[in-house]
Amino acid sequence: FASYMQYPVMQAMGTLSAAEARSRLRRNLARAADDYPYPDRPFALAAGRLKEERRFPTLYWGGAAFFLQADAALRAEADTTLLAVLVDYLACCRADRARLEALAAELDQVAGRAVFVPRLGRFRTVAGFPEYRGLIPE
Repeated sequence: FASYMQYPVMQAMGTLSAAEARSRLRRNLARAADDYPYPDRPFALAAGRLKEERRFPTLYWGGAAFFLQADAALRAEADTTLLAVLVDYLACCRADRARLEALAAELDQVAGRAVFVPRLGRFRTVAGFPEYRGLIPE
């Protein structure tokens, strides 16, 4: 989460330009995808092994790809952003820190559409490094 969100936050703060944020995001995701050693395994199932192998950048950026996918879907389907959904989430729902599935369902509720729950399911079942190409705006 933090690996992905650092760029929208730094862009919103004026620390990075949109072009520089996109460039850094692309570079880090590409590096992690190249380092992902389990193309036959869903990322969520390989995460434990990545942690054991101390492949932390690959682990973190694979998680970042999840939030990039969600942000891209929110922009395309709901005319909003992950940052905006999180602001709304903090205002309404943060006190209930349940399991990941509950968090995903709550974020879907705040967003007004199923974005997080379906992607979480795919992260647990689709083999290989999570798709990120074509999701970073130009």
